[in-house]
Amino acid sequence: MLKDFKRIFHIAAWNRNIGDWTMGYNTHRMLEREAASRGIGLSFYMIDSQRSEFHDALIEQINDEASLFLIGGGGMVFNRPQDESASGWAFNIPEAKLASITAPMFVFAIGYNKFYFDEAKWPDYMGGHLRTLQDLATYFSVRDVGSKVQLVREFGLDEEGIEVVPDPGMRHFDRHIEIPEIAKLGDGPLIGINWAGDRPEERFAHPWRETRRHFVRELTKCVRRLIEEKNARVLFIPHLEDVDVDFFRELREEIASPNLLSLYNLMGHLYPPAGEILYHHIPFFTNVYRQLDLTIGMRGHSCIFSFGAGTKFIPLGSHKKVRYFMEEIGGPDYSIKMIDPEGEDAVTMYDTIVACLGDEGYARLIDDERQAQFDRLDAVSNKMLDCLR
Repeated sequence: MLKDFKRIFHIAAWNRNIGDWTMGYNTHRMLEREAASRGIGLSFYMIDSQRSEFHDALIEQINDEASLFLIGGGGMVFNRPQDESASGWAFNIPEAKLASITAPMFVFAIGYNKFYFDEAKWPDYMGGHLRTLQDLATYFSVRDVGSKVQLVREFGLDEEGIEVVPDPGMRHFDRHIEIPEIAKLGDGPLIGINWAGDRPEERFAHPWRETRRHFVRELTKCVRRLIEEKNARVLFIPHLEDVDVDFFRELREEIASPNLLSLYNLMGHLYPPAGEILYHHIPFFTNVYRQLDLTIGMRGHSCIFSFGAGTKFIPLGSHKKVRYFMEEIGGPDYSIKMIDPEGEDAVTMYDTIVACLGDEGYARLIDDERQAQFDRLDAVSNKMLDCLR
């Protein structure tokens, strides 16, 4: 029987990215389970970290009602000038207002998220904001060692005051859902491909259009060969309804086989328009990753989801965060980096994918490491509950 009820104000990217929504959903489910064992019921008050105004009346409400002020997780340490963030990163609150929050602040599994070819400098005030938050927070954590190194090196945070915890996107509470058409296509390996459509100028080397065109062409050749030689069933899995889905048309232009499918076309109900609530879709969306034999993922959470589901994955693209995660679990380097057109083509991609499909040691590593990461998440969930006031 529940003896007490607490409210957590959860500051995260509650907008259009199902990866960020999944982190929040999984965090809530973990906390609810652990809190119930203590006789505590929880409610969550969700505030979008990027687009919300932390005005005085809202801060007063937080101080009056919040048992915990939870920030994260996700790749929040990034700057996009058009956001005009008051902090310089994805927590839109001025540094001067941080000290006015009296509820315990718990920074959970945030990540360094600067794109590989982003040459812009960080705003001058961003480092001071992060350092002040670290000083005021009851607990401050990042999701991988790579992020910790960068926060210390680039922003001068106290290394000893940064904990490294797993990304909660891996801790699934999924429910089975049938994927239409897949069973009709034989029993070849089911390979998921995730592509990020935003900020291509920061993902590909200059001139980015030419570089992107090269890698799309080579990836398409590789996918066609996988279908022809391995009878692969290839499922395109976009994460953002408004910016990722169009890439499927580029693949389809060169691949006529019915073995190439798009989750967006098959199960459009999992993709509401940007800005709508995604919470109730998450148990079913993440279950798709449990049904794959392999994921080739550009968005960091496509790799994290796969790991949590016990599915092998290959990081795709130049962003360091996907390799930071691979380093966290001690996995083999099967990355398809798409950095150097001279060094990567359809043949190298194909060889990498086939080698990964056949690597049973990698599958065993995921099974063994997954429980260790889950145990760490359970431990940090209990630390959050210890901080409730």
